[in-house]
Amino acid sequence: EEEEEEAVDLAADPGPEEVITGQRVVVLKPDPAPRADPQTLAAAALAAVSSFQAAYLHLQTAHSPFLPDALRSADRAAVSHLRRLSILRRSYLCPGANPPFPLSSHLEAQVQENQSLLRGFETVVDRLQSDIDRKDAEAAALEKALAGLDALGARLADRLERACMPPEEKVDALLTVGVFDSVLTDTCRLTHRFARILVDLMKMAGWDLGAAANCIFPDVNYAKPGHCRYAILSYICLGILKGSIRMTCATMGVASTWTTLMQPFGGMTLCNNSSSTPLSIPSS
Repeated sequence: EEEEEEAVDLAADPGPEEVITGQRVVVLKPDPAPRADPQTLAAAALAAVSSFQAAYLHLQTAHSPFLPDALRSADRAAVSHLRRLSILRRSYLCPGANPPFPLSSHLEAQVQENQSLLRGFETVVDRLQSDIDRKDAEAAALEKALAGLDALGARLADRLERACMPPEEKVDALLTVGVFDSVLTDTCRLTHRFARILVDLMKMAGWDLGAAANCIFPDVNYAKPGHCRYAILSYICLGILKGSIRMTCATMGVASTWTTLMQPFGGMTLCNNSSSTPLSIPSS
């Protein structure tokens, strides 16, 4: 047993260390990281720019209509792409500063760039399609409202035509709204033509159109000097309607109404440069 204990003690105690001389210490350093290829950096930067454009389009689209989740996601994506661009810029300007993320090859960067462009185009197309759908809905609503108005106008025209239709035993020809509109249109056109010819003849004869208009409707300030011809047109229309108005007043028992209405025009004169020529409304 004592011999075994001594053997164990000798094994635990290695004894004095031996010094080895004439040896060289070699320190192994890791190889420096290879510098990124400028062409690869440029391709990665272009891909990051395209991705940022797509994220920014998503950010704009999320505002109208307002989508909070899509807005936050697009904002985080845009910030991430901006940080990536900043790191790529630093790596390009500083030769020793390589990006912490692996750079893809030139073809992979082009694929990423094209995918980002496609996502951007899809966003624009979706937005335009939503605008088209909205405008189509507005156009359909307007068409429906227009159809309702047309139907209402047709019903009112039928009611008016039936109301204006005289009994068949009184007249042979039935008066309709179309006949009245045609007669009114022709009368207005011919009256305007006659007034224009009369005004031209008065100008050629040297008449003062302003004085003539003032005799018809005194103290009227016209917007333009040529607007005085409307007073002459009114005078002509009053002359045309004189007979029908007098007949209506006599039928209703108010014959003095016509005298009161036409009193300002009884002694009207139209003045030219040299003389005054009286004009009176012809009697029926």
